[in-house]
Amino acid sequence: MSEVPIIVPDISEKEIDELIIKAKPHIVRLPNRDPTHFTVQEKETRENYPRAYEYWTDREMEIMERSFTKFQRVEKVAELLEISTSSTSGE
Repeated sequence: MSEVPIIVPDISEKEIDELIIKAKPHIVRLPNRDPTHFTVQEKETRENYPRAYEYWTDREMEIMERSFTKFQRVEKVAELLEISTSSTSGE
């Protein structure tokens, strides 16, 4: 059985966090769905993940791809996009 290579970001955790802070204003400007038709569960999920159940725009996909290339960490991409890590898996 072959070992899975460990991917280590080229930048530090602190640098990643600083980039996330700088990028947040761009995330806030992404379109939002009207939550009035969301289920109770969906509304509760959005308390922890404000962008949960949003439709993915081309711009959001670009941000996701660019941030993963830079961060090399799914959980940091999810933090930036305000979604759960399972939302980044393509399922």
